[in-house]
Amino acid sequence: MTTRLPVIIFVLLCALVIPETVQAQRGSYAAVAAGEYHGLVLKKDGTLWAFGNNDSGEIGDGTRRKRSTPVKVLSGIKAMAAGGQHSMAITDDGSLYAWGDNSKGQLGDGTTANRLKPVKVLSDVKQVACGGWHTLAVLNDGSLYAWGSNDYGQLGDGSRRSHNTPVKVLSNVKEVVCDKGNGSTLAMLNDGSLYAWGDNQWGQLGDGTKTIRTSPVKILSNVKSAAMGGRHGMAVLDDGSLYGWGVNNWYQLGDGTNTAHFKPVKIMSDVRQVSCGEFFTMTVRGDGSLYGWGMNEEGQIGNGSKQTARKPTRVEGGVKEVACGREFTIYITNAGDFKSVGKVYWR
Repeated sequence: MTTRLPVIIFVLLCALVIPETVQAQRGSYAAVAAGEYHGLVLKKDGTLWAFGNNDSGEIGDGTRRKRSTPVKVLSGIKAMAAGGQHSMAITDDGSLYAWGDNSKGQLGDGTTANRLKPVKVLSDVKQVACGGWHTLAVLNDGSLYAWGSNDYGQLGDGSRRSHNTPVKVLSNVKEVVCDKGNGSTLAMLNDGSLYAWGDNQWGQLGDGTKTIRTSPVKILSNVKSAAMGGRHGMAVLDDGSLYGWGVNNWYQLGDGTNTAHFKPVKIMSDVRQVSCGEFFTMTVRGDGSLYGWGMNEEGQIGNGSKQTARKPTRVEGGVKEVACGREFTIYITNAGDFKSVGKVYWR
């Protein structure tokens, strides 16, 4: 017994922290969302599952126990988002539920108390995005509401005052995205114009400056979707061209250099979807092929290497959707399989 105990402990620890490709119940997965150190997975039956770090209850299963594989959290879900250490989910009837870290009021329930299980925050919600300590939601009428930390003006209400309940910011909004660490926000309007605000110390807003913005500023037109990393941003235009801006020290912009760009520069064509990690980027091309570039120390690009990828590198084909955490990537294949690569836990 004494000789086997260290081996048993080692095996249990590996099961907890080693990143694995998860393919249980193959073919049953529909969508993914990644927080800084946790992930959310939506199945085709509308059930929401979560895995990863859980120190603040961001998994939503009523515990603070880390999960190496997804556990069921909710049913009847149509969309979700994951932030630094909190999570959001939209039910079929448009109700918005929140759980996890609430130290800055990022759950929007009027308190700063962490929630280990989902609590209802809003109704009539179409889309939601989570930052490190702030949250934004687009209602069905296109109005954009924000709450949580506002240290860098990331709520976009013209101030730096934090709010633990939703405040209206914009109208005619189609989609909103946030970074998961420093406090920046992007919003795409129904006319395709892209606006940015919040922390801009590294030029991650793409407006050509390093000026913190407490109100939205326009940076691009004809935008179909967008994403934000730790200190960089990406946007896919209507024609499928991908543009990037911000810090580029780990080649996360994908232009083959490590030179920062404070305004958008074209990276590649024929892109369907983009997601940003802390210092890396992943895209799904028009043909379903998955590409990644930038920091790869934890194998987060998924190309079988741990070397920095200076230019877009093909990972595999047949991919439907991708989402990036701080140092990990999760994605859904066209066949409905769920895969995870890189390092999920930070401690």
